[in-house]
Amino acid sequence: GTMELERLLSADSRAENSKAEPDKVSLGEDPETPGRVEGYKVAPEPSGCCSWWPQRPERGRGLLLAAAAAAPIAGLLAAAAVLAARHERGAEDYRTATRRLPRDGLCNASLPLPPALEPRAWKLEAVFRQSCWQKRHPGQVFKEQSHRNWCWITYKEKCHTNLKAHWTWAITQDNAAAEGIVPVRAVAAFDPLERPEVCDQAYFGASPGWSPVQKSAALAWFNQNVKVYVLNLPSDVGRWNTISARLNQLRIPPTRVLGVDMRVPNALHDAKANGWVPQWYDFDKAQSIAYQPEQKIGPLKGTLGCASAHFKLQEQVLRDAAPLAVAFEDDSWPEDDFVERLWSLVTGELPGDWEVATLMSRCPYGRCVSKHLVRVQPDVNEPHWRCRAGVNWGMHGVLYRVAALPALQRRWRPAVFDAERPHCLDVDVALASISDQVGYYAVPATQDPGFLREMNEGSARYSINVDTISTAPPPTTTTTSTTLTSSTSTTGSTTSTTTLTTTTTSSSSTTSGSTTTTSTSSTVSTTTTTVLTTTTSPWWTSTAAAHAQPTTSTSPWWTST
Repeated sequence: GTMELERLLSADSRAENSKAEPDKVSLGEDPETPGRVEGYKVAPEPSGCCSWWPQRPERGRGLLLAAAAAAPIAGLLAAAAVLAARHERGAEDYRTATRRLPRDGLCNASLPLPPALEPRAWKLEAVFRQSCWQKRHPGQVFKEQSHRNWCWITYKEKCHTNLKAHWTWAITQDNAAAEGIVPVRAVAAFDPLERPEVCDQAYFGASPGWSPVQKSAALAWFNQNVKVYVLNLPSDVGRWNTISARLNQLRIPPTRVLGVDMRVPNALHDAKANGWVPQWYDFDKAQSIAYQPEQKIGPLKGTLGCASAHFKLQEQVLRDAAPLAVAFEDDSWPEDDFVERLWSLVTGELPGDWEVATLMSRCPYGRCVSKHLVRVQPDVNEPHWRCRAGVNWGMHGVLYRVAALPALQRRWRPAVFDAERPHCLDVDVALASISDQVGYYAVPATQDPGFLREMNEGSARYSINVDTISTAPPPTTTTTSTTLTSSTSTTGSTTSTTTLTTTTTSSSSTTSGSTTTTSTSSTVSTTTTTVLTTTTSPWWTSTAAAHAQPTTSTSPWWTST
């Protein structure tokens, strides 16, 4: 038993020591990329992987050998447990998996991997939390509803209403504080991006200027490694013509992937049959939950179609099997030097553990790791039932490491199609919520102009969601009636009779995200009959501010910015 244990451990030691530890030379910082440490001489990597080799204490190995000498059977069992634990950790840890992926031209293997990020929230004193609550809920008694931080909610919404402004998070908090809706930074600063000086600056998005040699190298690298796809609905031919012309102008041949329109009959059935949506996904349940007032989501058909289309595109990516894939939505406009920027990002800044990178991430949350990159982190300020929604928005340009895509899908797909959490149906929200389990990086949209911008074409997903209201099937109704009659006589011959009849008609939610309507009519009869009819719209057709006061004249709350 001892001999067998020594054989196993010595083999493990040889594999572990096949890569020498980098020799530390200096601790200077790269002047071009603040925060990146220079001065490491990196030994050659084993072929076919990026760098990540865990360190294991030698002392534990010695203790195991001693135990094996005294009790061979116990030693073998202990060794098996150690090796099984290592194997289990390797199967769960994306860093262990990515070290076996191809690396040539697909990452910068010389970079140290970012440290594991601890969950980080905005910790505020109760007086601030109460003040933010009361500004959002005037006249109500303060309570910690669903454990949400209403200062953070307001802070994020300031970012949401200025998505194209390229504001840093510091500017966003300053502008919100100037309106008196969040605490000022002098007393309660919060940086959703740690180390904001490294990447949360608009001027980092400027083009550095590329030499002819760099341009030639970038184009050769792009043609060898990258395939480009565009998601586009069959009916949006104009959008396809626009973006395909732009990509051809940049010498980038695009592949069109037709989007999924859930308004088409049997579209969900077909999506499940093709594997873009799991067979077990219960859309009716998700839609029912999405209509609940605390969710504030509304119709989901457009969102479901968008999610289906992204997974459809990923299946095409896997079939084509290029080393890298870029997925554009059809309202994207890549910058003139997109090819050079992508070449520089992949070969210079993306470390060995990356699996997916979004090229324009709005309201980003995480830690700046280089001049153009954020290591995305889940926003634990928001609860799990909301899918930690509200940060790292945008799928306009997504870069996939194709060899890592199957493993990424295994974690991503169950989060997206969690019917209990309809916020997760937004694929970008779901991806950010699992960013501690996958190698997810992002280019902050703060940077101007960055890699790409959004054209003013409008959101197809939003349009389909809103269109669901007008195309809803007839509701199921329940009617109740109450009649109250009273008579009053006075001295003489004058008698009056008043009859009050109230009829209430209500409807329940129907399948496929149809809109629920509720109406109430009242009739009052005296000597002269007067008919008064009022109509009450459901909560999701009122504005957010008037949410508790249903009216007939306001637009749906999701149409407000």
